[in-house]
Amino acid sequence: MNLININRWHRILAIFGIIALSFSILTGVIYADQRDDLIDYMEASQAEIDDTMDQLEARVTSININDPRKDDAVDKLDLAKSAVNDFKGLDASNHVDQDPLGPDESWVQAEKDALEAMATVNRVLIAPTRPGNVPQGDILEDFAPQLVKLLFGFTTVVILIAFITSGVYMIISFDNEEKVTKAKHMIYYSLIGFAFVVFAFAIVQAVTDIDFFKFI
Repeated sequence: MNLININRWHRILAIFGIIALSFSILTGVIYADQRDDLIDYMEASQAEIDDTMDQLEARVTSININDPRKDDAVDKLDLAKSAVNDFKGLDASNHVDQDPLGPDESWVQAEKDALEAMATVNRVLIAPTRPGNVPQGDILEDFAPQLVKLLFGFTTVVILIAFITSGVYMIISFDNEEKVTKAKHMIYYSLIGFAFVVFAFAIVQAVTDIDFFKFI
């Protein structure tokens, strides 16, 4: 009777052993497939970055020699080539972390360096070219005062013309009380408009603390 029980337990243990072995084999096969897929993905990333690098190089080569971006783009391209070559030189199969399954830190960092270096080249390429006669300077300190000067001068001329026109209109319409009243209103509104312009000019100067008068 005991011998029968022992044989029964042997069978049960054998069955569990077979199940455990099958599970281990299945897990190993799945892991191997996932690892192969990851390596294929990593190698595809290398190929994609290499293709992008070739496109950037072609764009830099096509820049006119007189373009002010040329020298900067060439310098940045050399740095990008170095970073991309370092990334391409990595063997994907030697840079896989086991747990969790994925690229190791050195691979991730090399890929990041290559992408950032290429992005730097691209920023140079998409930067607008600056003609030689475009002024350079601070917008608030240099350009804003000149813009305010132009606006102030324009509105002053418009108000002066309106003031003179209303004066002439009042003189030639001296016999017509209605037209004289209308001319007086024009003068009145012209003076109010001029006062508003001066007041606005003073507020802008007070808020920005810029000496506009040195530009006038």
